[in-house]
Amino acid sequence: MNLIFLGPPASGKGTQAKIISPSYNLTHVSTGDIFREALNNKTEVGLAAYNNYWGHGRLVPDDITNQLAFEHLSHLTTSFILDGYPRTVPQAVALDTYLQTKSRPIGHVIHFEVSDQIVTTRASTRKTCSGCGQIYGAVRPSKTINCDCCNSPLKIRPDDTPLLMIARLEEYHQKTAPLLNHYQPLITKLDASKSIEDVTLDLHEIINKK
Repeated sequence: MNLIFLGPPASGKGTQAKIISPSYNLTHVSTGDIFREALNNKTEVGLAAYNNYWGHGRLVPDDITNQLAFEHLSHLTTSFILDGYPRTVPQAVALDTYLQTKSRPIGHVIHFEVSDQIVTTRASTRKTCSGCGQIYGAVRPSKTINCDCCNSPLKIRPDDTPLLMIARLEEYHQKTAPLLNHYQPLITKLDASKSIEDVTLDLHEIINKK
């Protein structure tokens, strides 16, 4: 089954995708990770996307996002979890068309429900491993200044500053929240304000019912 994790930034989508994907042989596909990798590699599209869009809390244009996402999906041999994509209704329509041509439809959309206040607090305290991508924050602190998993340095994401979080949340409510109507028949709500462990348990319950 192919899944979409839908919710505001810092709602725990990436953390949960990393936790549960091995249990179901799913590949975690994060456009955020794809964009950050392109930035770190200093590719032309990566630098342009950061300097003109997500580095300022703005969504990357649909054509660039779709191109990167479809290219990544074309190499997958397993089912997948989409984390942070699609982010707009036009992206969702393009994704529906692409997956239909590949006979790989979305089976379920899980909506991570959490308040703006909580995600803003989470973003202000979290750090990400520069090596494996593990996320640390107030509810899961690192034991040292390096990653507990691979010992790589931890860094603050450039789009997690308070001002950029305000912009990101405004973009989410304007452009991403309408996806709830687009995917309405496939959606299950998830209380993402709980602890990481409790959200994981709830996710397993949701997926195992399908």
